[in-house]
Amino acid sequence: MPANRNKNIYTIRTNVRAAIEVFENISQAADQLNINRQQLTKYISGTMSPSIQTLSRIGSYFNCEIDDFLLNKNDFIYKINFKNTLSDNFSIAKNSFNQLVDQASLSS
Repeated sequence: MPANRNKNIYTIRTNVRAAIEVFENISQAADQLNINRQQLTKYISGTMSPSIQTLSRIGSYFNCEIDDFLLNKNDFIYKINFKNTLSDNFSIAKNSFNQLVDQASLSS
């Protein structure tokens, strides 16, 4: 059991680190995720593990679930990139649709 727990902690740390690579620096990541910078540093260094609530907050930012942090790094990165691409594409399509509706309303 302890070996599996250690593996999970390592996997979570690895994936949190991978997720925050989108930010310019640790301070920006902490600000955007609304997490204390020192705490975030401890999470990615492995000296502390994030709580479920903190993982949920990070997951919400990256449009992923808490259990996604237990995926291997490549699967995790693929999943958050895929979900965020879908989310971005949906937002673009929604904005385009709303612009068409607005233009149609102005034309009538």
